[in-house]
Amino acid sequence: MIGGGTGSGKTTLLGALLSLASPGERLVIVEDTRELRVDHPHVVYLAGRSANVEGRGGISLTTLVQQSLRMRPDRLVLGEVRGAEVRELLTAMNTGHEGGCGTLHANSTGDIVSRFQALGALADMSPAAVDAQLASALDVAVHVGRGPAASGWSLKWLSSPTTATAYAPRQL
Repeated sequence: MIGGGTGSGKTTLLGALLSLASPGERLVIVEDTRELRVDHPHVVYLAGRSANVEGRGGISLTTLVQQSLRMRPDRLVLGEVRGAEVRELLTAMNTGHEGGCGTLHANSTGDIVSRFQALGALADMSPAAVDAQLASALDVAVHVGRGPAASGWSLKWLSSPTTATAYAPRQL
């Protein structure tokens, strides 16, 4: 999972990492608005849409995540986790759909877990349920941050909810 603020490069980093996936892997990317550009031979893009003025025709990210599991994804990608679809993503990542990934807005590495808890509340999940699902599903969380123009950007990763390692740009 890649966290960070607006314009920090979360989507760019995710796209670059997904481009490194084996050519034989099927990537299913679910987004509200298509932003991810992945240089990979086997990508399926699914985009949500709002209902029309009559209240019909809407397709939620929750529905798309559920339906994407029928497409045999090797990697299920949620472009940006921002609502109740977090429940389906965590469920998928805990039921044999390894290789799931995505981005979410978070102010720091430590805020990634609390952000998941807040999003889980939108899906009627308790903080304890979110924590249990995250502990099993998430291998690594990366936080991307922007600094002043002279310092560039920074990258931190979370190997457990209590530890974070920071890397200066030249150390990457």
